[in-house]
Amino acid sequence: STAGLTSDYATWCGKTIAVQDGTFELQQLQDINGGENGTGEPATCKSNPITILDFLSQSIVVQQVLSGNADASYQDSPLSGYFVMQNTGKIELGPVPTDQAATTQGIVVRKDNPAFENAVKAALAAIRADGTYKTILTNWGQSSNAYPPLS
Repeated sequence: STAGLTSDYATWCGKTIAVQDGTFELQQLQDINGGENGTGEPATCKSNPITILDFLSQSIVVQQVLSGNADASYQDSPLSGYFVMQNTGKIELGPVPTDQAATTQGIVVRKDNPAFENAVKAALAAIRADGTYKTILTNWGQSSNAYPPLS
């Protein structure tokens, strides 16, 4: 069950949602409740606020859903997929807010080390070519997050 939550933030009002401290998602939830973090989210739940449970550890955030203390948790979709795979049959992927665009993840390397950058690029190309990349993403519930998309 997704606790009646949909991609419309109005369905989140009055619900208890767990989130990790220091994240953009926490700021969004606060703004949806009428905060002023500058995320651009309207104060949809100002009159019926979301009960926000925030924790330092993402594992504790998800534990709140597993234990029934929270209706949902709110985090990046790669984390959501990971925790759903780790807790098969206990939790499920919920709705994605309609104003959320997909974001790509990246690897940062030092500019003064082109040999390392080229090695990383070659390693990624090799695991894409032999199917390892797809297998890893599939095993961790991340197939839809592949970039560039897998064929």
